[in-house]
Amino acid sequence: MANFNERLNGLDLSQITHRLKIATGMTEADCLQAEVLYRQFLVLKSKYPDTPITPPQLADEVWHEHITDTLAYHNDCENLFGAFLHHIPDEDNQETWQKAVYLYQLEFGVDVSNLQAAYCR
Repeated sequence: MANFNERLNGLDLSQITHRLKIATGMTEADCLQAEVLYRQFLVLKSKYPDTPITPPQLADEVWHEHITDTLAYHNDCENLFGAFLHHIPDEDNQETWQKAVYLYQLEFGVDVSNLQAAYCR
């Protein structure tokens, strides 16, 4: 069986980002950044499965669009995680956002602190 990164690299998000671009009017560059942040978020959820993490808003936009195709999302979750990855808005708060900021920096060297957090008030 392929490792997580190989399975993630095989995940085709092109239709999802296409739908996102149409639905939101995001630029191609913004959609690309959103997809990268979402893929990084999925890596974090794989490495830290019991840690609530609030994704950056751009990543969350892709996640929401991914979820709308319920069958594909279910299959993708099974392929990536072996289980369904639930989206729990109640977990989105300042503490889980700070955890995300820390983990994006630690794992990818990416500073997301200047991005808007999903649902973070």
